[in-house]
Amino acid sequence: MPDPAAMACVSANGVARHVRSTLRDAVGDYIGSYASSCLVGAASPASSRAQRTFHTCLEQESRFVSRFGPAISVASASRVQPPLYIWRRRCFCLLLWFQHAQARVAGSVSEISKQQREHNAGHTVDMQDEVDADLFWKQGYLWIRGFASAKEVASLRSAMSNMIDRWDPTTVILRNMSLPSGTHASVSPLQNHDVDAEHDYSFLLESATKGSFFLEPEALDLQSDGLLRPNISKRQAVRKVAHGLHMMKGPFQDYVQSHKLAHLCRSLGWRSPVIVQTVYRLASPLAPGVSRHQDSTTLFTEPPSVMAVWLALENVTETNGCLQVRGGSHREPIRERFTRRHHMTDGRNTMKLGFSSDGGGSGGSGSGSSKTLLSPESNFSCLETFSGDAVVMHGALEHFSAAGTDAGRSRESLQVHVVEEVATWSPENWLQYPAGIPFMPLGPPLDAPAKLSSSVGIPSVPHGDL
Repeated sequence: MPDPAAMACVSANGVARHVRSTLRDAVGDYIGSYASSCLVGAASPASSRAQRTFHTCLEQESRFVSRFGPAISVASASRVQPPLYIWRRRCFCLLLWFQHAQARVAGSVSEISKQQREHNAGHTVDMQDEVDADLFWKQGYLWIRGFASAKEVASLRSAMSNMIDRWDPTTVILRNMSLPSGTHASVSPLQNHDVDAEHDYSFLLESATKGSFFLEPEALDLQSDGLLRPNISKRQAVRKVAHGLHMMKGPFQDYVQSHKLAHLCRSLGWRSPVIVQTVYRLASPLAPGVSRHQDSTTLFTEPPSVMAVWLALENVTETNGCLQVRGGSHREPIRERFTRRHHMTDGRNTMKLGFSSDGGGSGGSGSGSSKTLLSPESNFSCLETFSGDAVVMHGALEHFSAAGTDAGRSRESLQVHVVEEVATWSPENWLQYPAGIPFMPLGPPLDAPAKLSSSVGIPSVPHGDL
């Protein structure tokens, strides 16, 4: 608070002008910060609207003061007032003005949120509602709002941050070498690879029961034996961590073993669901997206029974690469398979991984076909989700996420894939657990290692990540 003795040396009008300018700057900064914090994850039109509301509050101060005339008149005790009293009166008026402006901004944010929720109505449900199995089987996906609490989201993100912090990025990332898991790193050779050439797939195959780090290719400086490029943080370099996070005691296993996840899967018709893989996708700002695919392409059972539960760990819009789905596509055939292929090379039995277009089953009706024409992207719906929202997807549903365009926003998510325990897991699937390790059922936690070994590598599949 200004010194009264010093303030007395200034005229009453000068005091008023000084205090008005100083407080307006301070209150303006606070309201601007408040609006920004409320609008994290909101679309740019909403942000512009809030800014217009804020500037209107500034430009129409006289109207706000007049609205609080009775209060101001109480503060105005006499025609001639000492400088300190004028300062207090101005503070009182500007406090009322600030509260009104804050309410205006909060009201705009609330209206924006309400409009977005109403726009999403028809293909979403609230967590407290009963699971709408009919809607899921009709459109091939179900958007559940508020599936995970803010505390759960924070716990999952914190656990991933701890894993990244423990990784030493100065470790040389070697190509085409089978290295022990832990401090070493390797590169999976699937991206744009020659299917006829020999490759070592050990890193990818061993990730089935580990928390393996898959890096963005652009994050590496190939001139320095694969070290990270300068000015690239560890979090920016990691594309995803997969595929056995659920086998680690802690927040990831707590989430996949939660009663609500088991209830969700069983409510949609899965009688004995088991977890086959978990994927934590970091997707730093402007990172490449994931092209259109069906999850049953890489995780196939007979009969088809794959289901994905995708959990948003940040607010996601089109600007940071939201999930896009094509409703009803789950009734179409599974167009291709990503499988292990065994070949005889110079008298040796060698294994390769690759895509085949012979289908392998249908999502709902019909039979597998390699001649299915791709649907235009205009047929996809953008799911602009909030942190904690979940999207449940049928294994044959076609979906993708585009690259982000906002340099300040990432799009972290956690994906859990389940299948029916009674369905036959294809021996041709790339993902195979070591002998004696079964898929984890949804329910009470099983014994799991206290610490999950991790490794690092480059993502693999040319279109649609595993």
